[in-house]
This record gives sequence, C-alpha cells and structure tokens, in this order.
Amino acid sequence: MTIEDASAAGAGLSFGSTPGGEKDSALKLETDHMENATIVRCQGRIVLREEVLALSRRLTELIDENHSLVLDFSGVESMDSAGLAELMLLHMWAEGSGYPFCLAAPHPRIRHLLEITNLVAVFKIHATVEEALQARQHRLAKSA
Repeated sequence: MTIEDASAAGAGLSFGSTPGGEKDSALKLETDHMENATIVRCQGRIVLREEVLALSRRLTELIDENHSLVLDFSGVESMDSAGLAELMLLHMWAEGSGYPFCLAAPHPRIRHLLEITNLVAVFKIHATVEEALQARQHRLAKSA
C-alpha cells in the first residue's frame, strides 16, 4: 500500500493552511495493488493546479507501469472543470494504452457532476470498489 500526499507529490507545493499555520493538503492518494487491478483511493478535492497535477502524475505512473486502475472516488468531496478535463484526458490516454480505468463509489455530488456533464456515458462507474473489481474479473474471464 502506498500513500501519497499531493503536497509531497507536488515537490513541496502547499494548498492552504490550517488555523495553526500548518500546511493542509487538499488531495491524498493511496494505492492498493490487487491481483487484477490497482485501486487508487482519492481523498479530498480534485481542483485546479496542484491537486490535478498530483492525480495526473500518479495515474500516469501507474498507466505507464501497465496497471488496470479502479479509482475509488468515495472520498472526493469536490471537483472543478480542470479536474474533469484532466480525468477525461487521462481516461482517453489510458484507453489508448490498453489500460482503461473505472470509477468506483463516487460521492453523490461527484456523481451528479458526472451526470450533468454526461461523462457517465464515458466512464465505467460502479457503486462500490468491490463491484468494480468483480466487473473487471468478469471481463478478464470473458476475454480468456
């Protein structure tokens, strides 16, 4: 299991501070390597600049390493147009590389955002991470 803080991924970039003056990261990424996929658990927000860059860097690394990904969005609180655009670009690149990813358990706010932008027609979205892993296993069995 790997935990990456967007501030660490962004070479010391900060996203704000707490009342005590401590740096407060807006996005945390945790990866679990499973048998047939890598789960990327996203916590926080995916918005313009450092958070989007941190997500992009991590997913690019994993796609370059030929990982099939499940993005656990249960902890994503908000996403702006920059986050949506980067997610779309990463999705197209991953599909072209033969390693498409899916989204799992998006927060209702994020699910609504995907619906009003019609990105539900683009991404495979599952209610839970377990459901996403089962669907992935089913697709692998069908193709074998």
